[in-house]
Amino acid sequence: MYSRRNGEVTLTPAVNGTFEEILWKWNGDKAVEFAPDEGLTEYWKFKGRTTLNTQTGELTIRNLQKTDSGRYKAEVLVGGTLQYSVFDVTVLGESADHCVQLWKEGCRSWEESESR
Repeated sequence: MYSRRNGEVTLTPAVNGTFEEILWKWNGDKAVEFAPDEGLTEYWKFKGRTTLNTQTGELTIRNLQKTDSGRYKAEVLVGGTLQYSVFDVTVLGESADHCVQLWKEGCRSWEESESR
């Protein structure tokens, strides 16, 4: 999944049933956590940049930076059993549209370039 720097991405976990708790991790570290008795907790670099839908578990991250690239994993507790969803996110520079266009035209490599 690709997004542009300063853009946003929405990650929707595949959940079978009504979840009791959800923990989103980024590269193995806690990012966002929700439990009905404890509420919502956003961790370090994600504070103030996320929206978690507490009904679906869908996570939206705003103001993306290249350092937000990585593996996002949802650990969802449903009926006492953990369910997992994994997303690989790559944040490209501000010229992301240009890079994608170059790729489609046969550039054969991703590169960040100034707008032409």
